[in-house]
Amino acid sequence: IAGLAPSGLYPRRIFAEESSKFNRVAYRRLGSTDFKVSEVGFGCMNMRNPELVHAAIDSGINYLDTAWVYMKGRNEEIVGQVMKDRRKEVFLTTKAITKDAGKLRGQMDTSLKRLQTDQVDLMLFHVINSRNQVLNEDYIKVFEKAKSDGICRFVGISTHSNQAEGLDAMVESGFWDAVLVGYNYFSPKNVRPAIEKARKAGIATIGM
Repeated sequence: IAGLAPSGLYPRRIFAEESSKFNRVAYRRLGSTDFKVSEVGFGCMNMRNPELVHAAIDSGINYLDTAWVYMKGRNEEIVGQVMKDRRKEVFLTTKAITKDAGKLRGQMDTSLKRLQTDQVDLMLFHVINSRNQVLNEDYIKVFEKAKSDGICRFVGISTHSNQAEGLDAMVESGFWDAVLVGYNYFSPKNVRPAIEKARKAGIATIGM
């Protein structure tokens, strides 16, 4: 996982030079921010036991990822059982998924209630796979207001296909702070240079 934050905003808990009690967790700055997050995050999708979240945090993992849609909302509720006591120890990410701009803010507000917090660190627009979606002004206005209202520190997209087009559009937009992007042995050859371009533009790049 890589890095996000305006000048003067520092990591909540764990610094790169520190290590967990097991001395196995490494940390990186997330994009152009001052946050330092664990290189391996905890994707909470389909996770049903809050004790696993506690164990991850106790082991030094400070990046948590969930979404409005996971387990029809139950996943966020489970993560929220832990966040009510340990919110300040993690970099918390969730995702909104509707393509109806009029429903996006409602999903975000529901996520906050489930997560038992008034702010997440990163709000992602889930499953965005085209240039037009990335640059859509109706979507951007909703996420811009979410930031200005303080319900999230940063905004980004998650992309599962046609990633290079989406990444290039993010750089073009100059708006989005972060991207959750599929990257593996089978990724098309144009994905790697698109990721490098996004990183050079200061976009936090989180690999899945």
